[in-house]
Amino acid sequence: MSFTLGIITARGGSKGIKDKNITPINNKPLIHYTIEAAKNSEVLNDLILSTDSQRIMDCAQLAGLNKTSLRPDHLATDHAKSNEVLYYEVNKYQEENDRVVDVIILLQPTSPLRTSTDIDNAYKLYQASSSKTLISCYNAESVHPQIMYKKNTNNQLTPFLEGGRNIIRRQDTEPLYIRNGAIYIIDAQYLLETKQTVCDSPTLYEMPKQTSLNIDVPEDLNLASFYLNGGGV
Repeated sequence: MSFTLGIITARGGSKGIKDKNITPINNKPLIHYTIEAAKNSEVLNDLILSTDSQRIMDCAQLAGLNKTSLRPDHLATDHAKSNEVLYYEVNKYQEENDRVVDVIILLQPTSPLRTSTDIDNAYKLYQASSSKTLISCYNAESVHPQIMYKKNTNNQLTPFLEGGRNIIRRQDTEPLYIRNGAIYIIDAQYLLETKQTVCDSPTLYEMPKQTSLNIDVPEDLNLASFYLNGGGV
């Protein structure tokens, strides 16, 4: 039977928002929203936290997540990549638990509007697909590259895409999707063989733009609070 491991990754360092992953939104630490969504999911066989911070570990335990892994120093820097962290954590988990992991679901704490239903529905899509990975995205209709420009050294604009001077209707543009960072599903063997978290043709799990909010700057905290209170969603 397939074994699915959920991994929440949360570094202690944050430049845009100090202590971002444990910053309160509506009187609840940011990371608690992801922990609760993961614990309410029906598809995870186990769930761990990967962090470099004792404060984040303590905060996670308050939400009932006691399985935590402190990363080695080389995976606790600004330059450490998520694929390297996952590769380390999956190998460590398999060795310590004497169990083969088949599927990994990466959940980042900066997506507080992602729900357990999103996790479960994304997993069903992944299972029904032939792809080695799945990513959650939202439709990029409001920021389509067809209406984008680049600025040159003379403070003048040139179209980002060839033919971008032509004004087209939004409904006539080809749908494009932006990765929102809320859900990554990866075949564990694919990760261990390639050290990649996204394959060339990942399965799409589409989410509304509002619930795709990724906490990056202080203004995002207010927006998340608004949405979590039922505004606009």
